[in-house]
Parts: sequence; C-alpha cells; structure tokens
Amino acid sequence: RAGTGPVPILALRLADAEAPPAVVEAALEACHALAPHDDVLNALAKAHVPKRACAAITRAADAGEERILRHGCLVLEMCVRTDGASHNFGELFAAASRALEAATGASVEAACALVAALASNADENQLTKMLPIVPMLERVAQSGSKEKIYERQGANAALQKVE
Repeated sequence: RAGTGPVPILALRLADAEAPPAVVEAALEACHALAPHDDVLNALAKAHVPKRACAAITRAADAGEERILRHGCLVLEMCVRTDGASHNFGELFAAASRALEAATGASVEAACALVAALASNADENQLTKMLPIVPMLERVAQSGSKEKIYERQGANAALQKVE
C-alpha cells in the first residue's frame, strides 16, 4: 500500500514554475502512479496537485512538452473521476482545452480522456461551457490514420459526453 509521504515533495516540484521539464514530468508521473490509493488522492488534493498540474499543463502546452501534457492529463483525469470537478471546473476545463489544442501523439488520447471525465461529472451549465471544444474533438474523431485509433476512441467518448 502506498504511503502519502512523497506527495508534499511532488507538489513542491509541480509548484516550481522554473523546474526543468524532466522534473515536472517525473513528478506528474509519480503522482499518477501513486494516485489509485484513496489516501494518496486525498493527499494530492490537500497539496493542491490538481491546481499545480493545471499550471504545468499550460506551461507544457506553450513549450511543446508532450510528455508533461500526457502525464498532467492522466493525473487530472484520475482526480476528476475520483473527486469530481465542481469546485474548480473552470480551471480544469481551461487546462483540458489547452492540452487538447496543443496535444499530439499519446497526449491527445490523455487530453480526450480528461475532457470525457470532466463531461461525465459536469452539470448542464458546465456542459454548455464545454461546447467550444467540440470542433477540436470532432477533428480528432475524424482522423483517418490507423495509428490514431485510441485518439479517435477517446475523442468519440468525449463527444458523447459533451453533446
């Protein structure tokens, strides 16, 4: 069983806007690996990891850091699926939108999964706020490449939730 000991340290790494991308990626990857345990999820929330992951996603999108986008989306998806998103929906949705906009490769699938998780927990008002990303999801869903099957499936799942 995982302990919560490393969570404050990981949160500090995510809070440092000047941290090298490899450090941010490793911190997000560690958060995702630890997160399936309820006590760790609670510790992540108390350490403001979702808020810090949102900021890391925004920085990664601006810098083209694909792996940070992917790991950040995976961490946020797990947090949203477990804890919902009602208290910080706007911030989570902004990060998901930015990730989806900047994503390529494996991070597209993770961004779509985050959008689907947000939509699953959204009320009518929040779903209405999500409508502007439908065209991005549709572009991913209509991709014809065989290699992009998981991206298309993720986009279709997100579209079903949003529409």
